[in-house]
Amino acid sequence: MCTFALREAEKADVDEAEVYAISNKESEVFIESNDLKQAKSHKTDGLGIRVFSKNSLGFASTNLFDKDYIRNAVKSAIKLAKITPSDRFNSLPDKSTRINLLDGLHDKKASSFDTSDSAELSDSCVTKFQRCKETRDCKLFFLVYHGHGN
Repeated sequence: MCTFALREAEKADVDEAEVYAISNKESEVFIESNDLKQAKSHKTDGLGIRVFSKNSLGFASTNLFDKDYIRNAVKSAIKLAKITPSDRFNSLPDKSTRINLLDGLHDKKASSFDTSDSAELSDSCVTKFQRCKETRDCKLFFLVYHGHGN
């Protein structure tokens, strides 16, 4: 999909273009009164494109990996670039700049982490927190909390 978006920008004769995509999987667990209330997961995708035309920048994105939506995002980015004031610093890095790739940033186990893993981890956190409160032996306890204004 990134290659497709880049080719669409090239057809429109922009000076430079950059495309990136992301795919994200999220698992959520809701606990109420120390009991599992709900567990769910969802996946989100997105593609963004920056185009530069005569030192003017345009950006657009889509969360649908469909060629028509990607094509529309490219067109929107180009339209924005045409009405955006130019800036001599608007450009991508020089192509001769060496990019160093970083290894070891992705934990392969994260790809298989699912809702049942989230529920199990949450249950373990609740148990440890209860033990911590009972014994007052709370050397280190960390829990991610997302409140809903309560």
